[in-house]
Amino acid sequence: MKTLITAAFLLTLPILGNAEEVAYPEGNPLMTLTIPEGWRSHQEDGVLSAAASEELDMLLVVRPLEATKKQGSEALAEVKAALDKVYGDAIEYDKLEEGGTENLGFYILNSTAKTQTADEGETTSYINSLIVTFPDSDQLLLVQFLATEAGSKKHGEALGEVVASLKKAE
Repeated sequence: MKTLITAAFLLTLPILGNAEEVAYPEGNPLMTLTIPEGWRSHQEDGVLSAAASEELDMLLVVRPLEATKKQGSEALAEVKAALDKVYGDAIEYDKLEEGGTENLGFYILNSTAKTQTADEGETTSYINSLIVTFPDSDQLLLVQFLATEAGSKKHGEALGEVVASLKKAE
């Protein structure tokens, strides 16, 4: 089943030969980010998706949050609720961190989930969630990376490059 889902997902994503700067969201962009060379990406229905490899060992998802900047605790609850729905009690959250650039703010929530699968046994997933804030908008965006243990090691540098590339759209 996992193979069918993987194949279906990959067919929807074009392969990028070179790193590509992408504006998000399409039409009225709030920010730009660079998708690394060789990643497959696609933007549809307000969601940007990218995969580092055919193994889907690291995924990137960018989407708007329903909560606004004035609803910080609700935004965090929204992110956690979606993860809890997938991972249940298997997920552990680190302490919320703050960061950003000169024109974007970040709330960073890192988490780890240990789950059991029939074919792989216990697996560890790493989830890095960045809630992005803007100085001139109440809109919040979620930039989220989901990685296997191997994917985290293999694509960790690329994850850092994507985060470093985040900037306010002009």
